Amino acid sequence: MNWVKVRGTCTVRAVFEELRQQVKNDIAEYNGLHEADRGQKGRVETPRDDRFAAMVDETDTGRPDVVLFDRKDDYILVHMPYRPETNIRVKASFDNENTERVLWVGTAFGFELWQISKLALSPILFD
Repeated sequence: MNWVKVRGTCTVRAVFEELRQQVKNDIAEYNGLHEADRGQKGRVETPRDDRFAAMVDETDTGRPDVVLFDRKDDYILVHMPYRPETNIRVKASFDNENTERVLWVGTAFGFELWQISKLALSPILFD
């Protein structure tokens, strides 16, 4: 295995773009399943190259629920302005099977991108 090549392409920028696509796919799936019966619509906005936001309009809180995804120099910050206890910081990595993963900063826990999307979006889509 050419781990040097694999690690060289596993950058924060590349992982951030893959996470953005995963979140877009998850929001589209949510809209297809729940728009008619809940009257809520999820969306993803990209105000900057290093930031995007996933949100659901008109929740029972009277404000849109939002999750922000920020690309920093060496990690990705996932945070919810109204629920700061849910902040997640992850770094780009890969495992011994050559699978791209992210590591939760400050822990030894590794996740695939769909798992980070699930952790971030579940509170605004289903809670």
